[in-house]
Amino acid sequence: MTEEIKDTSSSVESAEVPKTAPPKKKITVPAVARSFLLGIISGVAVLAIVVLAVFSVGIYKFGWRGSATNVLVHAVPYPAALVNNNIIRYSEYADDIQTLNRFYSKLSERDPGQPAPPSESEVKKTVLDRLIQNEVLKEVAIKYNLTVTDKEIEDEFSKLASQPVQGAQDISDEIMDLYGWTVPQFKEKVLRPFLLQQKLAEALMKDEAMNKEAADKAKEVLGKIRAGGDFVALAAEYSADPSNAESGGDLGWFGKGVMVPEFEAAAFALKAGEVSDIVKTQFGYHIIKVDEVKTEKDEVVQVKARHILIPLVNVDQYLEDAVAKASVKKMVE
Repeated sequence: MTEEIKDTSSSVESAEVPKTAPPKKKITVPAVARSFLLGIISGVAVLAIVVLAVFSVGIYKFGWRGSATNVLVHAVPYPAALVNNNIIRYSEYADDIQTLNRFYSKLSERDPGQPAPPSESEVKKTVLDRLIQNEVLKEVAIKYNLTVTDKEIEDEFSKLASQPVQGAQDISDEIMDLYGWTVPQFKEKVLRPFLLQQKLAEALMKDEAMNKEAADKAKEVLGKIRAGGDFVALAAEYSADPSNAESGGDLGWFGKGVMVPEFEAAAFALKAGEVSDIVKTQFGYHIIKVDEVKTEKDEVVQVKARHILIPLVNVDQYLEDAVAKASVKKMVE
C-alpha cells in the first residue's frame, strides 16, 4: 500500500505541467492613431525638407521669383548674407530689389529722357551692399551708444512732408507711387538709417582719437605758415576742399550767415592779411586767411578770405572700412 502511494506520488511529480500561452497584446485605437499620425508627420517633414532644398537651389542658383517663392522666403529665413553672423534675410533683399526696380521704372515713366536704368546685376549689387552697410552701421552705432528715437524720425518726416511734392497730393502718395511703400515702411527703411548715419558722423567728429592724424596735420601746416610759408602754395598742397584747393583755397567775398558759425566767427574776427589759429567745424580743421575786408559804420560786413581744410574722419569712408573689416558671407551675388 505504501508502494502504491509512492508510485502515485512519483507519477504526479513526473507528470508534465501544461504551459499556459502568453496573453495577446491588445491594440487600442489611440495607439493605432498615434502611429498613423507619426507616419504622416514624418512624411510631411521629409516632404518639407525636400521642398526647402529644391527652393534653395532655385533661389540661390537660378534666381527663382514668383508668388510661391515670395511666400516661402517670407516664411522661411533664407539668408542673403551673413554679417558678423547676423542674418540679412533673403526676403528683405528680394523686396528691396523690387522696390529699386519700381523706382527706376517710375522715373522713366515720368521723364522718358532719364538715363537708362542700371542693369539687374547692378541693382542687386546696390541693394546687397546697402543692406550690408546698414547692418554694420547698426553694430557701430552700438559701439558709440547711438539710437534714433521715434520722435526724431517723425520730426525728419515732417520736414520732408512740408516740402512741395510735384504731381502728388502729399508725400505719402509720392512714397507709395515711387517705392510701393507705406509711410511706416519708408520711415524704417530710409529715415532711420539716414538719421543713424548722421549721428555717427557727429560722433566721429567729436572723437579726438579718431581725428588725431588730421589734427596733427593741421598743426603741421599752420606751423609752416607761421614760419613764413606761402599760404596759396600750402593750400594747393594740403587743402582737401576740391572747390578751391587749386586756387589757393580762395573763397571769394562772403557776408554773415553764409558760412557755418565757427568758421564765420573766426573769419570776421581777423584783419586783412591775418591768419587764424586752427578752427574746427563739422567739415574738419580749417586755417583761414583774410585778404580783404569791407566795413560799414566801423563794422565788418564782408570779408574776402581763403582757407586750408584738413578733413575729419569721413563717415562714408569709415563705414566702407568697417564693412571691409567685418566678417561678410554673401549667399547671393
